[in-house]
Amino acid sequence: MPDCPALLPANGEACGLVDQDCDYDADGGETECTCAAAGWACVFEPDCPDALPANGEACLLVDQVCDFDNDALGGEDVCACSADGWACAYQPPCPDAPPATGDACPAPDQECGYSTVMGGGDEIECTCTDEAWACIDETIADDAAPAP
Repeated sequence: MPDCPALLPANGEACGLVDQDCDYDADGGETECTCAAAGWACVFEPDCPDALPANGEACLLVDQVCDFDNDALGGEDVCACSADGWACAYQPPCPDAPPATGDACPAPDQECGYSTVMGGGDEIECTCTDEAWACIDETIADDAAPAP
């Protein structure tokens, strides 16, 4: 694989290996460049603010999501950047153990992942929908999938 250019390439500048990714650190964020057939395509990704922004405060990258620990309440404040600025919402901590499907939950759209004894990642995914938990055990779902 060819080395990444030493300096940040310009968008459209020729590159040698399609799908090659190169990251460049900069003050206030990182620029990720991907080699495409038409040349380098680079996108600046700003760092998250150091402190929880106020709702409506200006932000740089629409669809950027930043999480901030909420030491006072536990859980975290999740902020999403839109054309209207930051929109932040509190998410309570996830239950210590996977909840049963149908159990009441406090925060619609909250997602919690749980690792099983045998697994190394989030094999049980739980989502709060309409004030009730819905959980999927990925180890069972993967076993039930038809063979290719």
